[in-house]
Amino acid sequence: MPPLVWANPLAQAARTHVEDIGPAGIIGPVGTDGSLPQKRLARFANVNEIWAESNVLGAITATEVISQLLVCDGAQHRGSRKNFFNK
Repeated sequence: MPPLVWANPLAQAARTHVEDIGPAGIIGPVGTDGSLPQKRLARFANVNEIWAESNVLGAITATEVISQLLVCDGAQHRGSRKNFFNK
């Protein structure tokens, strides 16, 4: 697997989502305006490429984040794990 690289458009989409749902006490991929990840990402980038969203809640350290993405405990289809290893 190649090294992960920082993507400003993804970070911007994530930040706006957190700023939107955090104060409302919402946890999940749907914004207060009903927007889904693809719509939010389209505000900052061309979404004609392959992309994926994986959320980690409650992790404190980078090791905890990676562990949650790899284990996907309770997720029947292991979507975060598949996202993580998809080149």
